[in-house]
Amino acid sequence: MSVSFVTLTGPLLHNRPVIFRVCMLCFGFCLFYSCNNSDKREGVFVRSDFPESIFVKADTLDFDGPLNPSSFHVFRDSLVLSIDKRSSEGHFIYFHSLISNKEVAKAGVKGVGPGELLSCRIQLSTDQSKLFIFDYLAHKYAIWDIDKALEQGVKYAPEVKKLHPDIDEVLFLDDTSIVTFNSMYIESEKFSNGVKGVGKYSLPLDSTDIIVTGDEKFFPPNVNGAYLFASKEKDRVITADFYKDEVKVYDLSLNALDVKNGPDLIDPKYFSPDGRQVSFENGLYYRSYYPSASNSEHIYLLYVGADGINISSVPLDKRPTEIFKIDWDGRLLKRFQTDVFLTNISIDSSENFLYGTTWSSDGFPARLIRLALK
Repeated sequence: MSVSFVTLTGPLLHNRPVIFRVCMLCFGFCLFYSCNNSDKREGVFVRSDFPESIFVKADTLDFDGPLNPSSFHVFRDSLVLSIDKRSSEGHFIYFHSLISNKEVAKAGVKGVGPGELLSCRIQLSTDQSKLFIFDYLAHKYAIWDIDKALEQGVKYAPEVKKLHPDIDEVLFLDDTSIVTFNSMYIESEKFSNGVKGVGKYSLPLDSTDIIVTGDEKFFPPNVNGAYLFASKEKDRVITADFYKDEVKVYDLSLNALDVKNGPDLIDPKYFSPDGRQVSFENGLYYRSYYPSASNSEHIYLLYVGADGINISSVPLDKRPTEIFKIDWDGRLLKRFQTDVFLTNISIDSSENFLYGTTWSSDGFPARLIRLALK
């Protein structure tokens, strides 16, 4: 290898200060570019990274729903599934026509008998033919045929099966397999339990020794959690953290593929008053994502963005939510700024409309709203 040297002579010799300044500017630019690219490699994003951002105004849809609705879910573009967590009339689930504004059926009887429920969370199958019911109080689940539920109403009571009490956040891949988020997992060097966050298991799951060992030192369920999304066609599992603004992308074998941190880089601070229970420091509240929506091509993430706030002085419902549209590889596609506080969303088949549930700290009942996306 040959090495050559350049001797500064003539005009170059007299322009040394200029050359020095140019070199320093180039160095500064390279350093700035390198730092920015480093952030990108680590998956950090800000709002301006979305190719498109638009404001969407909410329209309220009035209909005669249950007495105390807690959430609304629009599916098949024409039906509204309402959840009444209080089961005010003895039922948890109500179906209404979005077109006629009339009740179609009600189901999910409250009780401890065969096919009855003590609590209710729902998940629609991708083709919207099945409803996965998670009874989180009784630690049971049921798989409903939606057409039969609409036809039979309160008489419809498919078998309710046991689910191990260590399972809290669960996503049904199909009738025989689930993805779970471990309630004993926490991303903290100081309070780590040494367990993994996301797992995939076959049903029935009689033992969860592989999820929770029983030797965990800390109890963090009040400060951790994640919403789960999965697509067999895309070979993807995606998690959206409850409290950190962090989205993780896996394949169905749960190999980590990507992570997205942002747009606010929420970093909760923890403490343990008794050496076991883990809480947020100074009584502050953090919240990133709320129940979101997905289809075969996209995920719509409902973002709250509460970064260490005092909710007694700044109620959550006074903060309009945002919605982030991404694909199954985690790519940022579009950001929607709303004028309301939403607690869950659903998407129509054409992706022209988002439907959501509003909530008010003033005691007003939840309402169903519609957002025109195009």
